[in-house]
Amino acid sequence: MNLLAGMLLSVAFAQNGAVEVDPATHVNRRDLIGKEIIIDDRKRMVLPHPTSLRYHEILLRSTPVVVRLPVAFQFRTAPSAQSVRVRGILRQEGKTLICDATAKPELFASDRKRLEAEVANLAPNDLTNRSAWANWAERRGKAFEDEGLKEEAVKLYTEVIALELARADSRTPEAIVALAQKARQHHVEEPEPSALWHLGFRLKMTAARTAADYDAIARDVSTSLPQSMIPAPPPSNAALYDDDPLNGYRRASEADRRALDRRLWADCVTQSLKLRVAADPAKVAGFAVEARTQLPDRPELAAELRKRDLDTAGANVARLRRTEMLDLEKTYREELKQPAKARELVVAWLDARKTALRPTSADAHTDLAKEYLALLKDRATATDLLNKALEIDPNSQEASDQFQRLGFVKSNGVWTDPQATAAKPANDAPATPAERDVDSYLGLTPAEIRAQLGEPKRVSRLATQGRVSLQWVYDSGKGTQSIDFLQKIGESQPTVVGRFVSK
Repeated sequence: MNLLAGMLLSVAFAQNGAVEVDPATHVNRRDLIGKEIIIDDRKRMVLPHPTSLRYHEILLRSTPVVVRLPVAFQFRTAPSAQSVRVRGILRQEGKTLICDATAKPELFASDRKRLEAEVANLAPNDLTNRSAWANWAERRGKAFEDEGLKEEAVKLYTEVIALELARADSRTPEAIVALAQKARQHHVEEPEPSALWHLGFRLKMTAARTAADYDAIARDVSTSLPQSMIPAPPPSNAALYDDDPLNGYRRASEADRRALDRRLWADCVTQSLKLRVAADPAKVAGFAVEARTQLPDRPELAAELRKRDLDTAGANVARLRRTEMLDLEKTYREELKQPAKARELVVAWLDARKTALRPTSADAHTDLAKEYLALLKDRATATDLLNKALEIDPNSQEASDQFQRLGFVKSNGVWTDPQATAAKPANDAPATPAERDVDSYLGLTPAEIRAQLGEPKRVSRLATQGRVSLQWVYDSGKGTQSIDFLQKIGESQPTVVGRFVSK
């Protein structure tokens, strides 16, 4: 029996002109009155004729239409069949719709047995009729809440999906994604729908060329595979999947499937970010933040983008403000664990400042000397800068003060470093505590000094144009210690620029 059109919800015409209808909806089709129709439904009861004692009327489950049988088709005993398919003329008697049978009704013990018999007669590759019966079983199972019939429908849809996948015209990414959607819609068991999505999306990725392409695929992945939005460790074995996404996903463990879902989405986002960085390198810092937020399970991507941002900034070190440079230095040192790179950055920044010094500004030279001491503990370069400041302005009090704080002595108008000029034996005595930590306070804030030394005994403050100088004095049994702070325009707080200890 060919029930192609009859399995569908829409009205269709059989070869002999009868209209096969959905019993749940045809009662609203008054245009069918007077026409021959076919109703495929489940039997509610069979009523006997009041005089002949034969059963002549069939009441159905899904429609108020009464099927009336002529004498030739009447039953001597009430049939026990579950389902009935009847052909007849639809007419109206008062408010009642009557279907006068024009052929003997077909009776079926159960929908499930009927389905099994019909499918058994189909050729293995009969996709069209197999799809029709799958639709019939699914619709019938829902209508009568028949779980067994629903299960049979799922089995048939699984076969249908496999047959469609084998067709040459189904090997495009779009066709495979559509098959995955069809499998999910008809409740085909996992991992088949997800495996099809993986194959389709992976094929789409091979054809993607722009960030927008990858973004679109990522959105579809997140909708189709919700677990892809949950960070997960890499799959334990992805070799088969890499060669064959469809079968690799089918054979993967449940944990690996979750990991592969995440990997699929993450691969799309990664490619999108890389393409956006290539198109707009100036925004790499923002892309690095996006990578860290969206892909916490791929820290290497955020680190790669962050390093690229840092390297770009480092290449333009002369343009960095002090706070920007220090933030960059901290990132290299603490986040990326590259202390050598951090020091190179500071050296490059200070050298750029040194190259740009105004040759007639003693203050600029003394300020930069403090930076070399605070940031690098570089006494030699600081000494050169202070000497240059005195060449520009022999009366520079700031330069003289810094020499004193460094422990230099002035002789015949020249500041000299006793540590550098004194001849030291091969086995020098250990440096005194004051000598060992002479620069240990450089760059510290008042709060940090207070945490180490407590409250100063005396505080002096001097404000001049563009700068504020502070001096804290501490007295102890070993002498007096003076801590000098300096705060310039643009700096949030003072920092130590020198220390002087007197006994």
